[in-house]
Amino acid sequence: MRTVRDFKRFVLAELDAVDNSQFTHRSRAHLEFWNKLNRIGARNIKTQRPEQVPDIDATVELTDDEWAQLETELNSLG
Repeated sequence: MRTVRDFKRFVLAELDAVDNSQFTHRSRAHLEFWNKLNRIGARNIKTQRPEQVPDIDATVELTDDEWAQLETELNSLG
């Protein structure tokens, strides 16, 4: 299963961005999409505190449907 971290890496690779600031500065929609990924990544904060794991995004698994939906949203950003 793939994680939110995997998806964020995918996003940056798709746009040949070095870090998330290169993605989020493209438009307001890009920033809102990244914030959405952060909210999804926060799902496990109820069971794991961020300081307990080096990368909380790596603990949040995405279903194939969630991945596909996020990829569709990403593609719609242009």
